[in-house]
Amino acid sequence: MRTFNHFNKAGGAKCPICNTSKDEPVILAGITGTEKGGNVEAVQVHLECIELLYYKDEKILAMKF
Repeated sequence: MRTFNHFNKAGGAKCPICNTSKDEPVILAGITGTEKGGNVEAVQVHLECIELLYYKDEKILAMKF
């Protein structure tokens, strides 16, 4: 997972979790269903907004909203 130091505010983009465009570190999260060849559309998500959980028995890494 790559991180970026600044939020790109182009086009009025906002983090889908906190709904802001604060200038904080972000990751790019791929959007399911947008895969084409080796590319996928993505959305910026603030690193501080992500709270992942690991479901050991199912071997699933997920986030609860």
